[in-house]
Amino acid sequence: MPKRLVIAVVAALAALVLLALPVLVVLVVMTSITGVQAAAAAGPCGPAGTGGQSVVVPSGPVRLPFTGDFTVTSEYGMRMHPTIHVYKLHTGIDFSPQPQYGPVLAAKAGVVQRVFTSAAEGNVVEIDHGAGLVTRYLHLSSTTVKDGDQVVAGQQIGLEGSTGRSTGPHLHFEVRINGAPTDPRPWLEAQGVRVPAKGVTATAPAAAATPSTVAAPTVLGSGPASAATGTASAVVGALPTRVGSWQGEQVTNAAQIIRAAQARGMGTWETTLAVSVAMSESSLTNLNHGDAARNDTIGLFQEGPERGPYEQRMNAAGATNIFLDYLLKVPNYRSLAPTIAAHKTQANADPYHYEPLWNDAVQMVSTLTADPNLLKSLPTGAGAQAPCAPGSGSSDLPPAPGNLPGLDGGACPATTSPAERGLRPATLRVLRCGAKAFPGVKTFYGVGGRPGSSDHPSGLAVDLMIENYRTPQGRAYGWQVANWTRAHAHELGIKNVIYDARIWSPQRDGEGWRPYEHMLGNTDDTLAHRDHVHISLNPS
Repeated sequence: MPKRLVIAVVAALAALVLLALPVLVVLVVMTSITGVQAAAAAGPCGPAGTGGQSVVVPSGPVRLPFTGDFTVTSEYGMRMHPTIHVYKLHTGIDFSPQPQYGPVLAAKAGVVQRVFTSAAEGNVVEIDHGAGLVTRYLHLSSTTVKDGDQVVAGQQIGLEGSTGRSTGPHLHFEVRINGAPTDPRPWLEAQGVRVPAKGVTATAPAAAATPSTVAAPTVLGSGPASAATGTASAVVGALPTRVGSWQGEQVTNAAQIIRAAQARGMGTWETTLAVSVAMSESSLTNLNHGDAARNDTIGLFQEGPERGPYEQRMNAAGATNIFLDYLLKVPNYRSLAPTIAAHKTQANADPYHYEPLWNDAVQMVSTLTADPNLLKSLPTGAGAQAPCAPGSGSSDLPPAPGNLPGLDGGACPATTSPAERGLRPATLRVLRCGAKAFPGVKTFYGVGGRPGSSDHPSGLAVDLMIENYRTPQGRAYGWQVANWTRAHAHELGIKNVIYDARIWSPQRDGEGWRPYEHMLGNTDDTLAHRDHVHISLNPS
């Protein structure tokens, strides 16, 4: 980790200063921090299975994670921690359901990602809902699920408790998007779930039916493009008036796109991509005009006359089929991140143009195909989802660093970084070759003290800092660095790579990028390795 962690002690003292700041300044600081967390988006070059490429079709809606009367006792945001007395980000909302020690429920359908116990968080359940969305349930007295279980919204996953660093029984509920915590209140309310003000008593609805009577969620998005879509209706019988922020004609047009894609036998990944592109191109409105860049593009997908006649481009089904025709011409499109596949199909100047609305499209398709049996024939598994794979066009990895004849052989020249001092030869080679392959990396950290066990003091680790890492482009660049390092692990003598709260090691390559938790907790972007790629080397 970078040397700037040394200031952690100073930060604790600075907490007292923060408390003395004028209210307006404190609010600005808090707004900045929470805004950054909420802005985290799915990077097109994330690890397979974590970059927003799976779709989870739920068996029920989003709901509060408990039943009966409750109050909010602590909000998301900066606060003085009640047990360790440090001013820090509270990464979730604390609920106090009544009676105490009652059932804790899944807020949304998904797959249990982890059930574990830690000194700080107590008994924890994490549920993966696809598209980079994870909910977390902390301080449980006990749990009733295990890793890999499929759960539906409202299914019991444990009991409220006071395990870990807790001052009394409560549920700490978190929402994480691509590993970054975001405020659960606006997320819940965006799904139509009302959350009362702090201290106000409200009542949550009853629990869902038992798993034996409710079909488990189906994780989609990893099957072949020609996967069958089942015999159930492709779209729910009665369209909702609103899905998220989309309403009326927009929902109707999304339904038309889904019908057209499924009538053609396309998989859910392709269907969701089509909806996300139409959201980005036309806001799901059948426009009869283009824009400043090109005024002859029309329809839901803003297609030009070279792609078909006016009548077909202005027809929802016809326009969808044009889009799918061009998508199928993209080589290995299923190996690309969604925004890159869309970019290659639409020839947009910005390859990341389609990324922001992928999650909206996931929600739309999940809502309008709510029948849990609809796509039961679509297989699950790893699939061809890995983004930034070699041959993926604009997301190609940089070339290999060559045969690395030595530090003075010219393949990877010396840099001017002071981080070179004290590094072992193998680590120095990684720094120099990383600098050559990724000119966008300007800052490196090498030898230095770190909390806990670390390879930095012995010169066997280097950190490559990612500029603008909070932006989709910056995060994608970081994943290019991480995946490039993994691709050349044998050549470079890599022990492990950590980035974006994920860790990879050659000995466990079959597991891919695994969740990573720092010994101090992933309480900031440095500890979670979101602002840098950490590379450890094997002793030579």
